[in-house]
Amino acid sequence: MKKLIYQSKGLSLLEAIVMLAIGGLLFATVSSAYTQYLKTTQRQQRFIQVERELSAVKDAISQALTSLPGRGLATTNGLSSGTPILPAAGSLQDSTGKLKPIKLGIVTPYKINGQDAFTVAYADAKTPRLAISEPTTASGNIGKAKVSLIALQSNFKITKGTGSSSLANSQKHDSNTSKTVIIQVKGGGSTPSPSPSPNPSSSPTPTETPTPNPTSTPIPPNVALETTLLELPWKPSVDMFKAGDILLLINTPTDIGSEQIQTSSRLVKIINVIGKNNSKGELETIDFTFDLCLTGECGEAFPGLINPSDAETKFSAGAILVPLRLATFYYKSDKMSNRLIRNRGGLVLPDNNNIFQIQGGEETILGETDSVTVTYRLKDGSINPTPSTPLVPWLGDITSIDVEIFREIPAVYGTKASSRQAKLNFPITIRNLD
Repeated sequence: MKKLIYQSKGLSLLEAIVMLAIGGLLFATVSSAYTQYLKTTQRQQRFIQVERELSAVKDAISQALTSLPGRGLATTNGLSSGTPILPAAGSLQDSTGKLKPIKLGIVTPYKINGQDAFTVAYADAKTPRLAISEPTTASGNIGKAKVSLIALQSNFKITKGTGSSSLANSQKHDSNTSKTVIIQVKGGGSTPSPSPSPNPSSSPTPTETPTPNPTSTPIPPNVALETTLLELPWKPSVDMFKAGDILLLINTPTDIGSEQIQTSSRLVKIINVIGKNNSKGELETIDFTFDLCLTGECGEAFPGLINPSDAETKFSAGAILVPLRLATFYYKSDKMSNRLIRNRGGLVLPDNNNIFQIQGGEETILGETDSVTVTYRLKDGSINPTPSTPLVPWLGDITSIDVEIFREIPAVYGTKASSRQAKLNFPITIRNLD
């Protein structure tokens, strides 16, 4: 009985102290592990956030720089090809103190807000390239050009044959030779028998030919006849143009062999557009009357954009008319965030203190980033950083752009921030695929 009474007295003071110490140690260990888990989770989430933001910027700038620079601006003549000398965006004093127009390039480097930036020039793919069929004329400030659409009026007919060895005959009219080209396409039926083997004694092992057994009939893309697969127009119409539109008239290079040549160009402002139909009611020619923009700015679309004083006023047959477009990529920082911006339609111009600022246009946020560094690779293999002004002799020698973007997010705990950087290279490949 005494033994049972002794056992019911509970823990001694020493035992209680030991239990409390062990419990506190366990609680501290669990709390520390949980806190470390929260820190690790939040740090990982921040790394994922940085990766996502950088990935968004990389995708957006990659999509633009692999398709926009120089798109639709190149002309060819035989083996020779080239991109034009573009108009000028404002003027700036050069190293000698002389006021000099700032000619744009396919890629033009700038410093905006103290950070590297650049502008790319290209043609709007929503309007087909217009080939001039006759030399343009100029009288005073007025110019005229004729665009022939005969080549685009060719008929393409397919006649279905009958039987296993039927031929589908495609007739296509060649406007240059006024002949009809017959394209024969083999229809259905069995595979033609192979020619006899050169060695009759050999016995080749026959190979079974798999018989196709389609489960469904392929459905061709539903594309209108007047558009490309990208749903862009390939055939111009009069209603695509209106008075006041700004176009770039680009000459073709002189054929001197397989060389890249810089050709001339001129901004013009449309005054009138007249379409002429043939006897079948099909649009045959489009006649353009335009302002040659000989004095000052050409129009409100690009305030500050002017033709160089030595720009030609007459262009030969084969020259093209295209809508010029400009896109500027620059870094912007304010109380909201640090971000990379793409501006479409705006123009980078110097102010009275020779500080470059972008004016006009529509802006799109490409993503969050804390810095942008741009360098330029030239034909001679050298690499140049972004200059303080675009008045550089190597503007036409850029072969690729190197863009480095950096993103950092402050740490939730401690002082170690989450940061990532990406280095991208974009060759300048002139595209006329639209």
